[in-house]
Amino acid sequence: MRLLSAGECWSVNTWNRILYTVSPKYEDVYGFVLWTSNSAPFYVQYTVTGYPHALERSVVTTERAITHMWNTTRIFEPFSVIRCYDLILVTTFTPIS
Repeated sequence: MRLLSAGECWSVNTWNRILYTVSPKYEDVYGFVLWTSNSAPFYVQYTVTGYPHALERSVVTTERAITHMWNTTRIFEPFSVIRCYDLILVTTFTPIS
């Protein structure tokens, strides 16, 4: 985490052993891959809010989030996904009705 907050990380190309710099900045990264040779136990905490993009820029639709969770449990194990709860927001974008 220290390297992430520093604004750069280093990685070694496994084919030619060349060291190169990688930017962990939000605008430069599509996603993170966690690589391990021992995935047990493997757990993912997943929050499904269904909020509109005006409130949460990177949110996926509720249907897509549920599909992601379902696929993860099929690949790993039935209890590998832990459902997280966010606060319920009442705004003009998310009225009570």
